[in-house]
Amino acid sequence: MAIRFKRNQEVLLLPDEKLLRFHSTFRAISGLSIPNYRISFPWRGVCSFELRITTHRVLLVSDLFERWIQVVDMWFPKMKPAGETEILTSAAVRDGLFGRCLELKSRDPKRWKWLCSPNLTLRLFFENPEPLEAIISEAMKEQGSQPADGIRRPADGSAKPSR
Repeated sequence: MAIRFKRNQEVLLLPDEKLLRFHSTFRAISGLSIPNYRISFPWRGVCSFELRITTHRVLLVSDLFERWIQVVDMWFPKMKPAGETEILTSAAVRDGLFGRCLELKSRDPKRWKWLCSPNLTLRLFFENPEPLEAIISEAMKEQGSQPADGIRRPADGSAKPSR
């Protein structure tokens, strides 16, 4: 399952998975899965966020009141284990409501419900997102990754999608 909730538990990596980068200082985070749109702000002791980039996936860990943890797993297509369906489709740096942001797009066909679409767009607002976007894009390139719908999209959004 791509989005899951835990209580008082550490988020563990797979045995062969290595942490490439960790980031925990954000201005804001927004998430869109039509028709839902949410914005969250970090607030010490109430809500915090961690972005973990590994050799297999990108994880966004939200911690509420240091008790309830929400984890969003976005797997690189060739690295996802059986049973996982959330696939990272693109990473880009954009300008948004709160300044520069790292925009992550993913797709999970199992998420289709009347309150959520299978497509998820996360925007993480923080200083200097370019190095993290480069790490993610490089990991996707090394795998020859392409979106789950079969359409190649450039990470910078500069050209139209092509098949």
